[in-house]
Amino acid sequence: MPPPKPRFTRVFSVVLTAALLFSPVSLDESPTDEECVDAWATMATLARQEARRGLTSDRLASLNDLLPTFVACTQGDGVDRWGPLVSVYFASEDVERVMCLMGHESNGDPTARNSTSGAAGLMQVMPFWASHYGVSYQALFEPALNLEIASWILGKQGWTAWSPYNRGLCR
Repeated sequence: MPPPKPRFTRVFSVVLTAALLFSPVSLDESPTDEECVDAWATMATLARQEARRGLTSDRLASLNDLLPTFVACTQGDGVDRWGPLVSVYFASEDVERVMCLMGHESNGDPTARNSTSGAAGLMQVMPFWASHYGVSYQALFEPALNLEIASWILGKQGWTAWSPYNRGLCR
């Protein structure tokens, strides 16, 4: 069975990565976890619409309106900022385990790269998975796509695809 098409297309991947890594934002009030989950879900919906029908001015305006909340939800260091995104791709009962694995794999750094294996991104996805999923190796460093592929890997191989789990961690 071929892998699904990435939920986030190239335009959205570039916007998301730039927003996550380079856009400080200040809001009067920090968004709640629920608002962050909603922001990620809305972002995924916009991306699916873009993939099916192209990027229209309405979708671009919606993206622009969403970005301050979206960026505020992903500011900071470490693993916790990725919780809302993880909940978009993984079942609610799996989110805690994914967050634990991410902590051991990359400490929440989307630019993490294992110099020995080449594993990349938040969940340290192995390079060969990029070609199986139909994306470039560089795409593995995009947070949303990395987690999307990790979710797909979980469905194919289970938790044993990640070495911290095999070492008895995050069970």
